Amino acid sequence: MGRSEQMLSGIASLQREGVLCDITLQAEGQELSAHRVVLAAASPYFRAMFSGGFQESKQDTITLQKVSFAGLKAVIDCIYSTKLHLCDENISDITETAHMLQMEDDNLQIVNECRDWMNENMNKDNCLILFTLADKLNFIEVQGAVHGYIMKNFVSVKETEQFKHISQQVLGKLLESDTLRTGLNEMLVFRAAQLWIIHNDVVDKDVISEIMKNVRFGLMTRDEISKLFSEETVTGNPKCRKMVKEASNYLANVNAQPLHDSNLNKPRGKPGVILIRQGKPIRRDGNVGNETSLHFLNYPTFKESKKRSLETVVLADTIRAVQVNSFVFLFGTYVQGRQNFTKRYDVSNDSWLELTGMPCDPVFLCSAAYCKGAIFSIGGIFSKHRSRVRATPKGNATDQVYAYNISTNDWKACSKFPIKSTESATCSHGGLIYVTGGILPNEDVSSQLFAYDVNANLWSTKSSMRHEYEIPMMAAIDNRIYVIGVASETESGITCAERYNIIADQWTEINIPDYLQSIWSGFVADNKIYIIGFTNGAEWGRDRYSIHIFDPEKDTLEDTDEIITIRSLMSFYVTLPKGRRAKFNV
Repeated sequence: MGRSEQMLSGIASLQREGVLCDITLQAEGQELSAHRVVLAAASPYFRAMFSGGFQESKQDTITLQKVSFAGLKAVIDCIYSTKLHLCDENISDITETAHMLQMEDDNLQIVNECRDWMNENMNKDNCLILFTLADKLNFIEVQGAVHGYIMKNFVSVKETEQFKHISQQVLGKLLESDTLRTGLNEMLVFRAAQLWIIHNDVVDKDVISEIMKNVRFGLMTRDEISKLFSEETVTGNPKCRKMVKEASNYLANVNAQPLHDSNLNKPRGKPGVILIRQGKPIRRDGNVGNETSLHFLNYPTFKESKKRSLETVVLADTIRAVQVNSFVFLFGTYVQGRQNFTKRYDVSNDSWLELTGMPCDPVFLCSAAYCKGAIFSIGGIFSKHRSRVRATPKGNATDQVYAYNISTNDWKACSKFPIKSTESATCSHGGLIYVTGGILPNEDVSSQLFAYDVNANLWSTKSSMRHEYEIPMMAAIDNRIYVIGVASETESGITCAERYNIIADQWTEINIPDYLQSIWSGFVADNKIYIIGFTNGAEWGRDRYSIHIFDPEKDTLEDTDEIITIRSLMSFYVTLPKGRRAKFNV
């Protein structure tokens, strides 16, 4: 035993025997003796109390509120011995006491040791206790880790005895979470809430409805919803009955479901990205076309989940896709039969729906946008036969515009686009659709900007961009429109960005690094623009695409060093539920 250990052992013996003790600590009616100088050396709380001129500095006995005697004794024993034994039974008492006594960082670090124990020892039986403790003491990192564990293992956690005893506040934080893993079974969430209500003898209707508002009834099936109308929790509570009725109407009106943007049908899962890939031409049943597939990537790592396999959608010619809340609409033309199609993928319940196709000849290389309850097809190339579609729009480009009404499931012609072009960039803002860029019939590239008023069915011409972009990325963020792309006025192309002030009708050029050879797709997440494309110097013909982030607040374009191997024509930021992936069979 070293000298320091001998000294510590001797001081501990004095404390156990009550020798030279000059302070008595009291908690929950029990007391123990200690030495002021030892407590002050170990705890900033006691140091301030005994040396700061407070009234307690003159008292022989001090009563500590809001701590347990068991926790106090364990902490004092640790001060004298440096030994600490943590377990499920004492973690709360010790952590709360050490936290109050400010024993972290340079002061024995008991709080730090408690945090480490919580991170390393969470399980289904103690995770709710740890979550409540971390929430109470504002242990952000621990709270996040335990929350993640509960979300991942909720099916088993809700069956524990401890689940019945959590507070209403903690219950609400769990059930409201987007990442709650339910296996695409929202009825499980309802049953968990119902179990807590029954066990805690909750009869206040407002409290019950406050808990039940965290259940996303729109994610249930129609059969499940119909059964809820016989549940006492629902029938005896007008607010709950209203929620279930709203969900019933939502599920009954299948066409209008994408227009409902609320917690009612918000998917549970983790942030992700859907990439729509159109592969190289292949032959099937005597027809040549592109096999379109959906890929599901985690965000922000952009790693393709092993459980989210490639989903072949259809053998089609050029396809377009638009995101509407938690739904993705695809429209294009079947190779077989030359029929136009529209499909809808519901991310929340992982299902496909066949809809009405465009009432016109097959259209290729058009632009697509969503605004005010409708999906728009703008420009492109009309052709009855695949062989007539050329790499450029010369002679075939159209100015036709069609709108798909989501609620009524039908297409109609709208006012024609001011020019004939293909593959223009689009975005929607404030009830208007903005369109720019694209290839003209003479094979020039457009720099013009047009705005379409959906209500008035009217196009207007705005100020032109400073550069010409063949296939740029366009997005609206905070009342401004951004265009990022490779300017085509030089032979090799230069990466450029411009910001459009909607009110002033004015473009401002943004100085960014010349990173990109070409842009394939992009999406907006966390108020930033993500761009997928070829980096300068990349080898053409290889499916290796880099991801860059444009930050509108800083006007910067950064390379993430992330590489994906999927040639995506379109990409969308969504919440991806954890579960099966539905296949659409044609």
